[in-house]
Amino acid sequence: MLDDVFVLDAICHAYNFSAANRIGQPYANGIADGVYQMHREFSPPGRPELLLDRDAFNNRICDADITAQSLFGESHTDAIIYHELPLYGYFKDGGSPLSIGEQMRERWPGRVAIYGGISPHQDGALDRVDELVERHKVAGIKLYPHDMVAGRLRSFAMDDAELMYPIFERVAKHGLRTVAIHKAIVMGPVPIEPYFPFEVGAAARAFPNLTFEIVHGGWAFMEETVALLQWHPNITVSTEGTTGLLFKAPRKFAEIVGTLMAAGATDRILWAIGGLMLHSRPF
Repeated sequence: MLDDVFVLDAICHAYNFSAANRIGQPYANGIADGVYQMHREFSPPGRPELLLDRDAFNNRICDADITAQSLFGESHTDAIIYHELPLYGYFKDGGSPLSIGEQMRERWPGRVAIYGGISPHQDGALDRVDELVERHKVAGIKLYPHDMVAGRLRSFAMDDAELMYPIFERVAKHGLRTVAIHKAIVMGPVPIEPYFPFEVGAAARAFPNLTFEIVHGGWAFMEETVALLQWHPNITVSTEGTTGLLFKAPRKFAEIVGTLMAAGATDRILWAIGGLMLHSRPF
């Protein structure tokens, strides 16, 4: 608790960027370098004890105890939503493995929910939805704009009726409510277009009973994000990455949050730091 406020961090990861885990190049290196750059550049100044060297960041934080100690033991965070990363063509375990979230949920019941990753172009994506719900008891689904499939960089659009809508139908059939999609922050030497949020509106209209969470909302494409929020009550934004501006450019953070609020989205802004990309306590 922070005074009398219950603190939920809507996005947390346990990164596994070890060399042995990287299989899709140069894109795996791009993700790992980009996340570490965020860790280095957006951690609060004057707090060297909160910074990890690159070796520790890449190799030593994919651990339930370390993640929980940082989030629960060293900050005011009461509960988290752990996001698996569905980068199965980049990293053997996706980059933020589901197993760590499951270990945390078992050991700290009531404090951990999990969003399971789907890579739409990978074989068996629909069966993966079933597995995530029935076996892994996830609370939502996480998508990422790119993945390596059969040696090719593949992307998708949220309004692809042939590829994506069967996935959303299966998600809804299981009674899940949330589909989170990484947008706005581009990681690696990849095309930028899949990171635009434009087509999220079409998916939200097609599936009004699902909530579509724009991850990194407000970091970029602000006007488009505001327009989506104004007209789609089932679109939310989470502030992972954006919260990093609090110590780097606090006025910009205030303008982003204020603009989202002015669009009528006050109840659809999800606090998220993205631990362990950044340490939670100073936030």
